[in-house]
Amino acid sequence: MDDPCPDVPYLVTPYYHTRNNYAGEKSDVAILAGEDNFPHLNYRPYNLFVLRTRLEPILRKRLPYPVMINFDTYRLDHKLTVIIELRRKGQIVDIETHHRKYLQDMINKITADEPQFCLLLGEDSQWVINDGLTNDSQSLIPASWVKELMPFLSFNPYLRAFYRNAIDGQASGIYLDLSRVDAYASFYRVLYQGTIRRLEEMYVKGFLAVPSSINTALLEKWGLVRVSEDNLDDLSQVRKYLVWPHWQDKRLTDPVGGMVPFSQRHLWQNRNSMLLEVGENLYDRHRVSKYLAMYRPDLEFRFCGSQVRVAISNLADAWQVAALVDSSRNGKVGRIGVLSFPNRSMYNLYLTYAYTMTTEDKNNNGLDESDIRGYKTDDETRPYWISIEMPFYANSQYYVTQFKKYVWTNIAQEAGQIAEIVPTISKISVPIPSLVPQFKPALKPIIPAVALPGVEPHALYRARQLVQAPIAA
Repeated sequence: MDDPCPDVPYLVTPYYHTRNNYAGEKSDVAILAGEDNFPHLNYRPYNLFVLRTRLEPILRKRLPYPVMINFDTYRLDHKLTVIIELRRKGQIVDIETHHRKYLQDMINKITADEPQFCLLLGEDSQWVINDGLTNDSQSLIPASWVKELMPFLSFNPYLRAFYRNAIDGQASGIYLDLSRVDAYASFYRVLYQGTIRRLEEMYVKGFLAVPSSINTALLEKWGLVRVSEDNLDDLSQVRKYLVWPHWQDKRLTDPVGGMVPFSQRHLWQNRNSMLLEVGENLYDRHRVSKYLAMYRPDLEFRFCGSQVRVAISNLADAWQVAALVDSSRNGKVGRIGVLSFPNRSMYNLYLTYAYTMTTEDKNNNGLDESDIRGYKTDDETRPYWISIEMPFYANSQYYVTQFKKYVWTNIAQEAGQIAEIVPTISKISVPIPSLVPQFKPALKPIIPAVALPGVEPHALYRARQLVQAPIAA
């Protein structure tokens, strides 16, 4: 219907009451609540309930601030018309004209398109669950994941539930018919909460909707299996299907926020790396870098705060790396001394001498029972680190100083050996005056004499250097 009241701060619905006499009758609020003894109306309270569920997501998307929907009545053309007031903090919001025209058009579409179906869960639905993944034991389920999973939820056939994509500005989501349910409002709340719990369970377990054309080898690579869909008659017509991991390992999934983000990183984002929690203790970092270098020298890794990022190619790599990190925490306790570098060249120089040191070299240079490792961090100014493990009773500063002394002593010795085999370059013995360009004798007759007032004509000073002026023949 067209907007019959362009200058008023409310929206008009096609629902109304008709009565023979307005005088002395019950209030508009009582009529709206269905308390009047003889109103003639073209709607049921359930229709207003449907309108509220389908209009709320449109308001959230359209307006820059939250509002509440309030139904009231307005006398218009000998009818008591149901109108919608938008309220914020108890006050009626006078929305701008272009917003009101858009929302009026959406109300007309909603009430004309399947008006008995309410919206249970919309495309912008997202909420927080208690899953123990963060310090607050809460994690936000993304709306994009909810939208992907909603078409796979099943309901009692009595509810005539279906999933619909966005049409004419209306939200995509799960729609169902509660017109045959007496206590539809309370039943809606119970159904909504049950749907939320079901989605939470699917999120924690790692369910994903993937395209039917996806490479199955990629799914096997990360331990994902297809969920059977017995309720679908023709699977060949399905554009997407559900998968879920047949494994659970919080060591791999907790650092990235759960099973779903872990699988998404490797399926959609082509992330060939994983994060593991190791802490920021320098001794733990040293042990992790030692075990990775010993057992998986082919894998690159970098420490990022309290985590280590390790390059992996499949789930088997991820489990092996996690096991190595766990094993690195079991061992004797010692001290750690560190050196950090702003660039790779100096880091590689130190690391070269560290990896070529023999046990005898260490004993002769005061580095007894030491283990020297190198690793990279996410530090922006000094990302390259050398870590020296030593006995618990040792002085870390002494070990660091002895290692630096060892490195530079060897550099000096190698430099001396190079000097012995490089021939000495003699100094230039040509007299400097002979290097100054001279005028050819044939040019002297055509070069004019130089003379300045108060200045000796045979000499000019330029840039604090005495330059002989050419003498005319």
